[in-house]
Amino acid sequence: KAKDIYETLVMAWELGCKAVYYIRTVQRDNFKELDNTCIACAN
Repeated sequence: KAKDIYETLVMAWELGCKAVYYIRTVQRDNFKELDNTCIACAN
């Protein structure tokens, strides 16, 4: 879950873990599926 990831990152940052700097997130837009189906032909 996103909450677990966030809490882990915050805890690592508070403990001074420098590797947190290298954590990258993926933007939600990268996961959009292309839907090229014709709505008129769907049924």
